[in-house]
Amino acid sequence: MNVNTNINKLKAVSLRLHKKYMGKIQTVGKMKIGYDDLKIYYTPGVAYPCLEISRKHELSYDYTNRGNSVAIVTNGTRILGLGKIGPEAGMPVMEGKALLMKKFGALDAVPLAISARTENEIVDFVKMIAPSFGIVNIEDIEMPLSLKVVRRLRKEADIPIFYDDSDGTGIVARAALINAAKLVKKDIGKMKIVVNGTGAAGIGIAAPYFVTVRKFSEEKAFMLISGYIEKCKELEGNTKINDAYIRYQCRYAKGKKMRPLAFEKSKDLLKDVIDLDELA
Repeated sequence: MNVNTNINKLKAVSLRLHKKYMGKIQTVGKMKIGYDDLKIYYTPGVAYPCLEISRKHELSYDYTNRGNSVAIVTNGTRILGLGKIGPEAGMPVMEGKALLMKKFGALDAVPLAISARTENEIVDFVKMIAPSFGIVNIEDIEMPLSLKVVRRLRKEADIPIFYDDSDGTGIVARAALINAAKLVKKDIGKMKIVVNGTGAAGIGIAAPYFVTVRKFSEEKAFMLISGYIEKCKELEGNTKINDAYIRYQCRYAKGKKMRPLAFEKSKDLLKDVIDLDELA
């Protein structure tokens, strides 16, 4: 069976099962409910935990499922490798994330695909839904908007903010780096690390690396960043560019496409878009 046949088969099976189950997640109660139970779990009995929480909001973690609830928020502008396909089209991915969280972490996640496009809209939305969740996972939002949103929310929101595209990738890569160094018996502070690309994942991998090597020899940390910015040369000197992320990458790509750059003090590369001290 050739590659195309495998892909066509996978496509057919995926579409059939997604349509059959109408998605991948559902809401299920934690206990069996009989007629007599309604007065406890709903009115009038439900009023008592409501009153307790009204006196002390932190009790919502004791009397509700809030502490086990995750909001997966996307606006559909950077869905996997598919790009800007819209919030509705991003829902299968968000449901998949929720399924993984339930299967491997016993967490109850809710996909929230929103039509917000600006930084303020996304930040305001997350802050408004925060009372219902224990944590918010920012997912598949285009750069640099996603970084701006995450940095603001970590200062303004009352609950933890997880940035999966950057934090999740960085955590996995950091674990792999630490274990690889142990296996080959190398000093992580003296290793040369290559990050191909400086998007959300690249920054997420690089930033934890510098936090890790602080305990070793930060001055000996060395990175090679491959920019791969094809339009930098034609955009060089264009003062009308208002995309901070393009300006950021072009500055380090020196207006050359496909040019790998070396920085002895590589944390300077990241300081404009991420606060390394926040990760310590």
